Amino acid sequence: MMEVSGQLITTLLKNSCKIRLKTSGSSMIPHIFPNEIATIIPLSESLTASGIYLYISDNQLILHRLHKVSSLSSGVYTFKGDANNFLDPPVMERQIIGQLGTIRSTPTSIKNRIEYLCKKLFNEIYRI
Repeated sequence: MMEVSGQLITTLLKNSCKIRLKTSGSSMIPHIFPNEIATIIPLSESLTASGIYLYISDNQLILHRLHKVSSLSSGVYTFKGDANNFLDPPVMERQIIGQLGTIRSTPTSIKNRIEYLCKKLFNEIYRI
């Protein structure tokens, strides 16, 4: 199912369409929370450091920040989720299919953001 979705999404983005995806996971907190709506746009001419891109790895769609370009000639990129303490496995240029346009919060994601900020504030006050 994800493989077909990945192929369809790739085709749409290559044909200059924008797509909207519901986010899941916590690897991009605090920038992106679960259940938010990410608008993915076609890739621009060049990838920029710290930009957020959509790529396919092991038949999964992953929306992470560009950490490093290994070598312009090799087309190998390194990504990282903002909340992760580790880098993603190397990504080939052909795996990168789109870039983040906008994020739209939903009632669930707003609740998640408030809980996150409250925990962060509590930890800061009490230095836990």
